[in-house]
Amino acid sequence: MGDIFDGWRLKKSWHWRESYTGVMQRLFDLGQQGTKLFYTPGNHDEFLREFLSFNSLGDIRIADQFVHETADGRRLLVMHGDQFDKVTSNHKWLSRLGDVGYNVLMGTNRGTNAVLKLLRRPPVYFSKRVKERVKKITNAISNFEETLARYAKANQCTGVVCGHIHIPTAIERPDGISYYNTGDWVENRSALVELPDGRLHMIESVI
Repeated sequence: MGDIFDGWRLKKSWHWRESYTGVMQRLFDLGQQGTKLFYTPGNHDEFLREFLSFNSLGDIRIADQFVHETADGRRLLVMHGDQFDKVTSNHKWLSRLGDVGYNVLMGTNRGTNAVLKLLRRPPVYFSKRVKERVKKITNAISNFEETLARYAKANQCTGVVCGHIHIPTAIERPDGISYYNTGDWVENRSALVELPDGRLHMIESVI
């Protein structure tokens, strides 16, 4: 669902983490073992959109959007969704400023939780709380969910699976369009899985 790599941070000061290599190696290994992999870039790794004309990165199919048919025959539009975020699309400087603030909060989290661990106290997540509030405001300003649902319907799909907002969500809308947001791997540690009968199930704290 995109945003696996923070291209904004890499662009400011090149620092390729060992964990990035581990993620890529695991994906390529899965591809070589026969797993079908589809990747839709997000706003943080938008540099990967330069590869859209090639349609693939090794064994990974890459495109701005895909249509997935579930085991029970439903068509789901799959995309990151940042294209429908008015703040990200029209005010990139504001998104970058928010990203700087988020990284500061992440650093504060690490320091605070290190102390709390010594005191045997539960961790706190300032960045997660702030991000959720900001994303909810962004969602309201952009009418994100509504716009994506209309776009999915226009593409003859009965549901949409997206990322970007980073808030795990699985709802059936009154208009008959299912809306799913996969959340993220950093703080929510969430993922969306399809069961053998075609039902989609949100799982959290998977890591």
